[in-house]
Amino acid sequence: METLWVDWLFFAGVILLPVGTGMMLVGGYTRTFRAVLVGAGCLMVAAIVLLAGP
Repeated sequence: METLWVDWLFFAGVILLPVGTGMMLVGGYTRTFRAVLVGAGCLMVAAIVLLAGP
């Protein structure tokens, strides 16, 4: 069960990387500061999950 949990965290981190990057790019292009903040948060969470993962 532990391996399945780690795998799901890893996949969530991999999915959050392009989502966060896209939100930051679109938010910067449209000058929507909230989207930039949420995108940066997604990137931070993805980095923490991927660095703490296997």
